[in-house]
Amino acid sequence: MPGVVITMDGVEDAMQNLRETFGDDEEAIRRIVRFRINRLMTNAKVTKHPQVAVRLRKRAQQYMNAIGDL
Repeated sequence: MPGVVITMDGVEDAMQNLRETFGDDEEAIRRIVRFRINRLMTNAKVTKHPQVAVRLRKRAQQYMNAIGDL
């Protein structure tokens, strides 16, 4: 999909929602984010569309960066 820009907005919003839900329980947040990363990477492996795979991997990388900021 040419012209599609992946922003951090979705990841930042998701992380904010997790912080509001779980408060200071960083381990719970890490478990949920790891699950999301694994799901994104699995979907990237099985998709037949290379551009979609790249977008999914980029989104997973953004989650990895966000979890590193905890």
